Amino acid sequence: MLLQHFTLKLFRRKLLVAHNQGFTLIELLITLIIAGILAAVATPSMLGLMARNELKDAQNQVKGAIQNAQRVAMKKGKSCTVTISLGSTGGISGTPANCVSSPVTFDSVDGIAILKPPSTTSGSETITFSHKGTTMVASNLTIVLSKTFTTDQKCLVISEPLGILRTGRYDASKTPPCKSGF
Repeated sequence: MLLQHFTLKLFRRKLLVAHNQGFTLIELLITLIIAGILAAVATPSMLGLMARNELKDAQNQVKGAIQNAQRVAMKKGKSCTVTISLGSTGGISGTPANCVSSPVTFDSVDGIAILKPPSTTSGSETITFSHKGTTMVASNLTIVLSKTFTTDQKCLVISEPLGILRTGRYDASKTPPCKSGF
């Protein structure tokens, strides 16, 4: 009886093992469909995250170039003029040549545009830093950076006359439109 019970258990185990030889085509298709749905849901979020990170990097590059020009003006004891080219092929350059150590340029491939509120997309803005690091602009200058694949806009405000830089998120419907701390 014990031998018969042991044989029956062994036979059942062999049957179970024999049926467990791999995945069926339906199981594989269901797995692929679920993976495809997850990828379709995650892709737009991932593209938006990457675009926001690139926008933040661009904001840091612009801020760094302007701060560098201010430092050079104070260090050399001479005025330094920074030119900000607006539009999707905008950038930052300085006069004299060593004023901005590494000029910042964006092309249409980057998808980053430099704007001046409310929506000026062409031309240029200039900021002149005196030998004391103060600015010679008529009023606070706001620069807005935008990027494709995201509705976020970053801003940079240069205060008059001290030349203090403030960065933040731009929202034209708010007062003030450049809100720092975001």
